[in-house]
Amino acid sequence: MPKYINKSTVPIYYGNTVFVPNKEAQTYNVIPVRAFTVGSVAETFDIVLGVNDELYIRFNEETAWTIVTLTAGVARTAAQIVSDINTAYGSVVASSENGKIRLDAPIVSNILNSVYIATTAMGSTAAVTLGLTTGGANPVSKVSLQAFYLSENAENYVVTSANNNFIFKVNNSDWITATLTIGAARTAAEVVADINSAYEIATGDPNKVAFAVVPVTIGGNVHVKLAAPIINNTDSRLYIKTTGNTSLILLDIESDDYNPIAVSSYPMLYRTSVLPLFNPIISETIVTFAVAGTQYYYISDPVLCKVLQINRVTIGGGLLFNIYLEDVSNTPPITLGNSETFEMNLQNYKFSKLVIVTTGTGSLTIRELIS
Repeated sequence: MPKYINKSTVPIYYGNTVFVPNKEAQTYNVIPVRAFTVGSVAETFDIVLGVNDELYIRFNEETAWTIVTLTAGVARTAAQIVSDINTAYGSVVASSENGKIRLDAPIVSNILNSVYIATTAMGSTAAVTLGLTTGGANPVSKVSLQAFYLSENAENYVVTSANNNFIFKVNNSDWITATLTIGAARTAAEVVADINSAYEIATGDPNKVAFAVVPVTIGGNVHVKLAAPIINNTDSRLYIKTTGNTSLILLDIESDDYNPIAVSSYPMLYRTSVLPLFNPIISETIVTFAVAGTQYYYISDPVLCKVLQINRVTIGGGLLFNIYLEDVSNTPPITLGNSETFEMNLQNYKFSKLVIVTTGTGSLTIRELIS
């Protein structure tokens, strides 16, 4: 299980763990604490002057791009590219990971930790060569106290009856449908007003969840920003629905029917050690019968195994698996037909063997768990 230390001056609450200032704490969860991105292309790189030699990068809440001019040359190594980036930025933000370029955002606050890489159209001609993901209004990687997301399309918006439903929710609210006002040139501020109005009517909360902003990554164009309130000093989640959400293309925004598109996390937690995560599964074995007969299954660790599961049972209609503990004399057996499952708690007793008798062709999966 990993350990983290809280470098801020106030306690941080994450799940069931409290991170008091400047004290190391252990948790079952891997907590995202630093934004980073790794290129998909491994060394070497052919860099051509004036063609693919510029990389635009920005971190956190910086208001200007760092323009990295890569040294031109054939078969440039990752180490050479990394040196160019770190020299241009003025500190170490780039490294080589298995010959690929990795960028890590400096941690400067407990509010936002993010990596921005401009697109080729914005002037970042080296990004594709290095295999780095690029973005427009949104960072390519972020860790933020407040969940947020920006539309990639800027005003003005052509809103019609075919694209005026925007469905979203924040934190524990129900899905909210904002009906955008129809018009040929709707501004971001007008779209934002529709969203905030729908949110207040649905929740009774007058706080804003939508804002008209000018991302520094784009220029002077105004975009729609969505931000989920922070609740209980620990949680902020933003959901944008896919099904029935007709405004997704209009705004150019991500969506998911079940999972949040942005969640809160804490940039001021530093991971101090990486220990194995808790994995309750000891083993998982498929037992297959080509014909009717008997097979023996031996528990791999009778002392450690606390739960035994039998699932994914496949056998013909009317046929059964009869499973005995240790010996066929221990009756009655556990009987399982097609698609049935069984779970046994072994906290208070142990055995070492299963005797599996089948009346026909089939298979089942046996899983041993610590807990």
